[in-house]
Amino acid sequence: MNILRLSLIGALSLVVLSCQTVPITGRHQLSLIPSGQVLSMSAGQYRDFLAQHTVVRGTADAEMVQRAERGSSGLWSAISPSTICPDS
Repeated sequence: MNILRLSLIGALSLVVLSCQTVPITGRHQLSLIPSGQVLSMSAGQYRDFLAQHTVVRGTADAEMVQRAERGSSGLWSAISPSTICPDS
């Protein structure tokens, strides 16, 4: 019974210590992997994806994506990496 109780307390402590607040929304999230590591991994995956696929240009779909990108440029300039991940 003591082993079960200690395991439960340890797991609960891990969850409490891994919780953090999202700076933009103020919502709480469980973060088992540091934000900087997640961003680094995602950038690597994106590079791998671009190396294996060609970027489509000059089609209606490509133009739609470019319009959406231009429309959201104010949003992305307001959200800097330091806003998203202040620890990185």
